[in-house]
Amino acid sequence: TKSYSNIKALDSVSTKFETGHIYGLLGRNGAGKSTMIKTLTGKIFADEGTIALDGKDPITDEGAKRNIYSVGEENYFVSGEKIKKIFKEYAYYTNRCFDEMCMLADKFELNINKSWEKQSTGYRTIFKDILALTASESFIFFDEPILGLDATHRDLFYQLMLEKFNLDKCFV
Repeated sequence: TKSYSNIKALDSVSTKFETGHIYGLLGRNGAGKSTMIKTLTGKIFADEGTIALDGKDPITDEGAKRNIYSVGEENYFVSGEKIKKIFKEYAYYTNRCFDEMCMLADKFELNINKSWEKQSTGYRTIFKDILALTASESFIFFDEPILGLDATHRDLFYQLMLEKFNLDKCFV
């Protein structure tokens, strides 16, 4: 359960996500999809209830926390930072392949020599989707993964998501 002032965004929600599956969260604007993802990934805290990943609390257990990656509308990147530099930093500090990120950027025609904030909404979404698609974590949560994408880029995203999917992954 999660409330904002007097509005219950999540009311005793119970769900289960398992590796080897792709899930879609569907609902109207304001239905609580983003709140659910932020709660499950520890970006915000539930008012009531528990979250478990293989029986461990991903909020307090570092091992469980390291098995989750989420991407959403938030921008945690340094202002003016070029995408290429962010890719290099992610490759250095996480288990990602810089060349793979660049290859995906090329497929999407994303200019990596331009700062992330100077990109259109669709290309900022693509940039974040590339970070998620190259993540080694088992549980990948996408919040608005096609925000601003044209039909061609939406199709490419779905195709790449299916290519990257395996039985050790869970995409939500």
